[in-house]
Amino acid sequence: MHITSHLSLLRTKYFLKKHKKTSIKEDIHLIKSLLRNVDTPFLIGRLGFTESLVIGNIITKYYDQSVEKEAEQESGVFPGDFLTTILCASEQLFALNNCDLLAVWPIPYLRKATSVSKFSGNFIDLESLNLLKCLSISEIWSTLLLNKKVLIISPFKETIKRNYLKKGQIKNLNKILPDFKSLDVIKAPYGTFANSIDTFNSSWINNLHNIQKKMSKIDYDICLTGCGAYGFPLACYSKVFLEKPALHLGGALQLLFGIKGQRWTRKEHAFSIKKYMDSWESPLMVDQPKDPNSIEKGAYF
Repeated sequence: MHITSHLSLLRTKYFLKKHKKTSIKEDIHLIKSLLRNVDTPFLIGRLGFTESLVIGNIITKYYDQSVEKEAEQESGVFPGDFLTTILCASEQLFALNNCDLLAVWPIPYLRKATSVSKFSGNFIDLESLNLLKCLSISEIWSTLLLNKKVLIISPFKETIKRNYLKKGQIKNLNKILPDFKSLDVIKAPYGTFANSIDTFNSSWINNLHNIQKKMSKIDYDICLTGCGAYGFPLACYSKVFLEKPALHLGGALQLLFGIKGQRWTRKEHAFSIKKYMDSWESPLMVDQPKDPNSIEKGAYF
């Protein structure tokens, strides 16, 4: 990471310590207050680490070309070139500008990005979107999705559909995954590095527009996204252009459907697998890329 990114990360940690004063329970109550009225469009979102680097590349005077390849591999922003980086950063900033609740954590350029985008919503802790954390403190926002027409955008389409149908057989899943009125899933691409299952290979921006077209044809009440750098802009599209609420959960979306990933089963999170996830399974092979370890060291598999 470039030295300016390290400095920005330190500023973000100071910024969060100074401005983020609510508890996780209070943050979950904010999420619930929006979910109780899905007739009003809203956007709950977050920035991923590589997306924050992409933004940093256009809002600072130091352009780090290595970020192009990092964003391509980790978040599916391809081709890894200057134009695509600019387009992605613009979409992320537009989403920030329209975000009502922003889940924050120590990432570079957060303070500057929220300032440049004129973000005027509220900050919440990233952990408030983590349903394992919600389970541990008995404050679960996802139960308010009961009887809603839900649209999911994720690479794990087949695993999500399977687990929803058998949720009663998966430990703890009924506590966080209610019965929907309907469930639609749009499959999102991984990108070019690890891609072997889908044919979304023209460019990041074309893929984004193609998924938006699919969204516009589906009847839903609320959209949940977790699909790399596509997620935040797609959730924003739902709110701004389709006038329907959306939550961009990032990688944590798979927890709603009892899908295990190394991010939550590694040693530092051993309590999660032992207490909540011991019967959960990794994504089906049909939903996995050619090389799962090429994406954040296999964090989601």
